[in-house]
Amino acid sequence: MKILKLSLFAFLTCLVISCSTDPNLTEDQNTMTAAANLADADLLGTWTGIDVSYSGSITSIASGITTVQNIQGANFNGEYTVTFSENPDIVTREGIYSIDEETTDSSGNVSTQVIDNLNLINSSTNWILVDNELTMDSSGKITTAIILENTSNSLILRVDENTNSTINGVSETLVKSSVFTFVR
Repeated sequence: MKILKLSLFAFLTCLVISCSTDPNLTEDQNTMTAAANLADADLLGTWTGIDVSYSGSITSIASGITTVQNIQGANFNGEYTVTFSENPDIVTREGIYSIDEETTDSSGNVSTQVIDNLNLINSSTNWILVDNELTMDSSGKITTAIILENTSNSLILRVDENTNSTINGVSETLVKSSVFTFVR
């Protein structure tokens, strides 16, 4: 009977120890994962946009000819805030921003333009936070952001886009990753 109790105790001890952390993650990754499991309260309040940047590519196919343009956007300009509230979980935005975009074609030609009247979300949007994934849904327009950082003074979101469209026989695929930086 003592052997059975000792075996059961050893089994339970091993079970508890083996479930304490994910063995595939380092201690730093476990810490980051724990930090990414944000409480809603960490997100609540008003955040002021201070930077937006993005990079990606646009691939066009017209008459069987494929062209690729690389895009970079930087130099946030504007007054832009987002406010997260709960019960109901709504995020609202005020203001718009502009960004300088640089496009480089496959021949190395570079063109620049300022893109105005941009925003991350519609003026009022529902939000859901699961781990570090923030989903904002406004009348079926869904934006999913990965929270890269959320401290008492800083919020950094990454939004990845992959869209396809065809207009007048020209097929375009946009692949873009945007980073939004906010402060309180």
